[in-house]
Amino acid sequence: MQNSENYQRSIQVYPWLNNSLISTMHKDNIHNAKQIVMGRIKNPIKIFKGVFALKDDPDKIAKGFALGSFIGMMPIPGFQMVVSLTISAIIRVNKKAACIGVFNTNIATGAFIFAFNFWLGKKILNIQTDFTLPSKLSFDYMKTVFSAGADVYISLIAGGVITGIISAFIGYYLVKIAFKKRSKRTKLTQQL
Repeated sequence: MQNSENYQRSIQVYPWLNNSLISTMHKDNIHNAKQIVMGRIKNPIKIFKGVFALKDDPDKIAKGFALGSFIGMMPIPGFQMVVSLTISAIIRVNKKAACIGVFNTNIATGAFIFAFNFWLGKKILNIQTDFTLPSKLSFDYMKTVFSAGADVYISLIAGGVITGIISAFIGYYLVKIAFKKRSKRTKLTQQL
């Protein structure tokens, strides 16, 4: 009952949720995602577990989660879910899994991940800059990054692509392995 009340409160705070494709996600996942976005991280594992409640081909779910994991590493905070949702619709992978996968970067982890991506991009592209990324994500984060110049943003993108590819591969195979184990467990319990 409490989850239903929390969902209704989320709809009041985020009215666009009720009419969007995202509203088709499991209500608990939406509430948990909002908790992370609002900085009240209770149990982010619940969001990941939401992938296994999805009803679709496991390969499509794994590909959607991998896409979301890749997009989550891109330096576009605040737009990652929209981009992930759009691309997942175009390439026909599971949209809900793609939206869940984006949450590998959130208020708690984003600053650290983007700082690492920036460092990695600078090293790979051999860019010399004294710019320091903001220590926390905020609405002014992207404004600060854009005002620093193209070298900074290009470094973030290069690092994000590399960590995004790694994250996508790891996410894809973790979800595939988990679905296989779950399928075996289900078959064993059905045989008993």
